Amino acid sequence: MKDRSEAFQRFSRAVDGPMTVLALAMLPLIVVPLVVELSPGQARAVLAVDYLIWAACYAWRAWRGWSLLPWKACRRPARPCAGGA
Repeated sequence: MKDRSEAFQRFSRAVDGPMTVLALAMLPLIVVPLVVELSPGQARAVLAVDYLIWAACYAWRAWRGWSLLPWKACRRPARPCAGGA
């Protein structure tokens, strides 16, 4: 079980940086359409990138939530036999 925890921590450290960059990339995607008049093509491109970033964030959150479920993290020990042996 320790190996899975270490693997998760390594994966988390590797992905947290890029996810932070994607989160910061959302700021211009929100502000630019409010400040600058975009052509329909540019607006579609901004919306597409916005959706891709949201999809990446949801996928990461879903995977991270799934891997942290309590029933996956700790398993109940087997019950001893009724006869004691």
